[in-house]
Amino acid sequence: MPTYLNRAAQREYLKTQHGVELGKSALENMAYDDTGPKYVLIAGRALSTREWLDDWVQVQAARPVRRRRQRATTNGATASAATV
Repeated sequence: MPTYLNRAAQREYLKTQHGVELGKSALENMAYDDTGPKYVLIAGRALSTREWLDDWVQVQAARPVRRRRQRATTNGATASAATV
C-alpha cells in the first residue's frame, strides 16, 4: 500500500530527493493548471505518492527548454530578444 504525502511533505520530498524547491502555493497552482504531479483528494486534502512525484520530475526533466521572449516597443515597432 502506498504512503501518501500532504503538500508540505511533497515539497520537502521534492527538495531533498530532487533538489526542486517550490514555494508554499506552487503545488496548488500547478494542480489548478493541471501541470503538477498526480494527486488524489482524500478528506479534502491533496495527497501524492513518492512514485508520482518522481514520475512528475522525470517528465519535467525530459521536456524541451522553452526560453521566454522579452518584447520591447520602440515607436510602435516590437523587437524580441531571448532572455536567460
